[in-house]
Amino acid sequence: MVTPAEPADAGPPLRVEGTVDPSGHVRITGRHPGQRPVCPICLAANVMISTPAGPVPVQDLRVGTPVWTTDRAGRRIRAVVLEVGHTPAPQGHRMVRLTLADDRTVLASPGHPTADGRTIGQLELGDRLDGSTVLSAALITYTGAATFDLLPTGPTGTYFANGILLMSTLARAR
Repeated sequence: MVTPAEPADAGPPLRVEGTVDPSGHVRITGRHPGQRPVCPICLAANVMISTPAGPVPVQDLRVGTPVWTTDRAGRRIRAVVLEVGHTPAPQGHRMVRLTLADDRTVLASPGHPTADGRTIGQLELGDRLDGSTVLSAALITYTGAATFDLLPTGPTGTYFANGILLMSTLARAR
């Protein structure tokens, strides 16, 4: 399993207020209930999406671009992009570099769903995914400015990212 960005026993999130003086001394003036940051839309820039014309970087996809998805029986079918999204990545955002035994690799946020209903962050060494075995799931700091996702037409909301079948995060919003 991927190590979370913060310890499981960190407690509820807090919003901390305060000041830092010119010499670097911190004075905390308040602590208030906070909320966990929303995960940026989940794929790293330059992840390649499978299309009938060949792989296309996720950030270059537009509404109407033909892509490969799957039908309910898991067969690859042609679809078009119905929706695209991108979200600024906060400083220090962590993503999972997932590597499969057949040399497919993808960089995605831990909460990104797989086609079988798990999330990238739940995958562990030896787990099966998309006809292969997980070799590693390393949590790394992402230095890109934004993360990306797409929603294809079709019955499943799936697409192939660097050859790995994933589920769109945008499908949840529909």
